[in-house]
Amino acid sequence: MASKRPVTSPEDWSKRLAEVNVSKDDLNFLVANYLFTEGYLSAAEHFTREAGLDAITSSTNSSSKAPSFDVESIKTRMEVRRAVLKGEVETALDKVVDLDLEILDLDPSLHFHLLQQHLIELIRAQHIPEALAFAQNELAPLAEEHPRFLKELEKTMALLAFELPTLSVLPSVGDGAAASTTTAPAAAAAAPTTMMLPSVAQSASVKEKKSKKGASSAAAADPALPPMPTAILSLLDPSQRLRTAWELNAAILNAQGHASEPKLPGLMSIMNWGEGLLNEKGVDWPRWNLHDLLSEKAVESAAAADAMVL
Repeated sequence: MASKRPVTSPEDWSKRLAEVNVSKDDLNFLVANYLFTEGYLSAAEHFTREAGLDAITSSTNSSSKAPSFDVESIKTRMEVRRAVLKGEVETALDKVVDLDLEILDLDPSLHFHLLQQHLIELIRAQHIPEALAFAQNELAPLAEEHPRFLKELEKTMALLAFELPTLSVLPSVGDGAAASTTTAPAAAAAAPTTMMLPSVAQSASVKEKKSKKGASSAAAADPALPPMPTAILSLLDPSQRLRTAWELNAAILNAQGHASEPKLPGLMSIMNWGEGLLNEKGVDWPRWNLHDLLSEKAVESAAAADAMVL
């Protein structure tokens, strides 16, 4: 005989929730932590002031576990992140060095990825001689010291082996589409061929010969040219800048003694995990849709406002 399926009524569920003591300050700190970590400067500033978190953190003693929020530090992090997202990696590097030199010294992976991003931006702008010189002088020594970076460097340098797509037709990597090769990096004609990657140097040499023959534009329009592989094309996708910016933002947060990720998404994951366990156990429990609850609250607030007007 099958066991009776456990049932939890909405009333019993609400009663159990009410027995859990969660203070309003704790909830405010969760929201402020999310805004602070994700860098929503204006929202964080207004929320901490309206929720009175500044007064709470300033009145707590050193042994208190209440977190502190420095709105000014958000400005610096956001300036750094915006610089990376705009492709201005040198500006971001200067700001990071001014902020804390040890951030790059203690994290070779972050240092390499920032230099790699700058190399990508040079290639994107078709500053090929500068890109090769930068790779040889800055990235190659780092890859030699840390061999795990060599494959990523080779992948980045492989951008020189293909005709670069125009920015207007560059697809998102997620759609898996191949880029239209309509713009050739003509600056590769002047690029040196002494780089440590022979295949890339040979490609630059071939482009040089085509340029001398005045055939670079015809080559760019040649439909027989192979499309750029998705793995290499992904370096030109905006998501590459986002990954680099996120890694740098996390490193700055850690250096300032903060967690690199907000707490709220983690709590949501735990909630989803708990709901999954209830489903596996076959428990009937009230399933509340957060969107519906928020809509109901909005309707109630609007009705209350209308009543006050009347």
